[in-house]
Amino acid sequence: MFNRTTITQGLLFVPLFLTFAYFFHKEAGWNVNSRICLTYAMVEKGSFVIDDYQAIPALETKDIAFYNGHYYSDKIIGTSLLGAIPMAALHYYSRATGRTFSWNAKRYVVTTFSVGVASALAGAALYRLLLYFGASLGGAFFLACAFVFGTQVFSVGTVFLSYGPALLFEILAYGLLVRNREALDARKLFLAGLALGAGLLCEYTLGLVAIGLSIYAYAYLRRKPLIVVFWLGACVPLSLFLAYTITCFGRPVIPYEYLVRAEFKQGMSQGFQGIVGFDPAVLYYITVHRYRGLFYHSPFLVLAVWGWALMWRNRERRSDGLLSISMTAAYLVFNASYYMWWGGWTNGPRHLIPALPFLVLPLAAVWGAGKIGRALLVVLTAVSVFFNTLPAFVDAQLPQGYQAVELYRPRIQYNYRDPLWEMGIKRLWRGQIAVNAGQFLGLRGLWSLAPLVMLWVATAALAWRLVAAKKNGAGT
Repeated sequence: MFNRTTITQGLLFVPLFLTFAYFFHKEAGWNVNSRICLTYAMVEKGSFVIDDYQAIPALETKDIAFYNGHYYSDKIIGTSLLGAIPMAALHYYSRATGRTFSWNAKRYVVTTFSVGVASALAGAALYRLLLYFGASLGGAFFLACAFVFGTQVFSVGTVFLSYGPALLFEILAYGLLVRNREALDARKLFLAGLALGAGLLCEYTLGLVAIGLSIYAYAYLRRKPLIVVFWLGACVPLSLFLAYTITCFGRPVIPYEYLVRAEFKQGMSQGFQGIVGFDPAVLYYITVHRYRGLFYHSPFLVLAVWGWALMWRNRERRSDGLLSISMTAAYLVFNASYYMWWGGWTNGPRHLIPALPFLVLPLAAVWGAGKIGRALLVVLTAVSVFFNTLPAFVDAQLPQGYQAVELYRPRIQYNYRDPLWEMGIKRLWRGQIAVNAGQFLGLRGLWSLAPLVMLWVATAALAWRLVAAKKNGAGT
């Protein structure tokens, strides 16, 4: 029989999934098209070559590699592999019934039943981990919702990008390690490594998490050589990428070496894979500035500093606090050193997304610190939700607002404008909402969001009742 914790976790997953499924963004973007073209090619052509899809305007992308007369996706392949599961079901249904689907219909199905599912599971998995970190049932539910709706997770969960799946596997890997750290055996290490490898197969930048979790696991191992098992587990999913690159390019290689767009190829050839050196101006823009500032767009995350202090005072959580600080610092340094620091068309600093779980987990301590902590979290989360739901309502990949040449060498005095205000809020006010389920019910403009808001209100009411019943000692 399910206990209240499991029921609440399910109650969280279902509306999260329905929320991600509620939207469809017509403008896919180069990043999305690069990944989904590979999905289509694998299922429909039995090939990794995406030549045929480059002739279709709806699938145009410059995020591609060219080798030996053929075009390939330049992305790591995990997200495309996940997308192949719903795509295969749709493809075989189409062959069996003779019914054809538009490119938009295919993209919606693939996105919803891969990235949408993974993003919702990431929120549910973080909820469980927050409980382990000492959050109450209501606190964990609130913070898991803040993680999704108060950060870029909402936006990237509605389009075919790598971050939702990468976050899911990252949280699962960390969860396996932290829950079993006092008794890490080969089996648990291998499973944690397997989850981490799956995340790396979706997103290159999870490499920093891989380093952090390796050090974390090593520190708790009684038999230090067992760390090799953790790495072997990670190698299993990554072997698929190895086989892919050998098949496509004749040798193990990162496809960025064969980029078609000269601007991207030049940028990625600088330093190590585009990491060109730390820039204090970029650090300013990705932390507190309105253009790409993490703590501007998601101010509730600032309270992680308070959470770190509380974790340091708790010897049981001290190592997790250090891991959280290290991961946050590592991603800030990486992002401030990357040549395309602004992340293209997006809202907020998308290169910092893998650090988000490590910033949210310390908030469990803040929630438990008393009324002041909870009040600050509620107020700052409300602001964060405002900044991060609007892009998902309008366009999950807001235009960057400036030519790349104006962004490559940023200076603090440039004071870039926030695209959210110019291209998000104004469009929302005019009723220029993304395609959504409400419109299929005949609702237009802002009214098309009414069913979604009703879903959220109903979920909050049910969650409140479950939390209140738990406090009153009813059931388990």
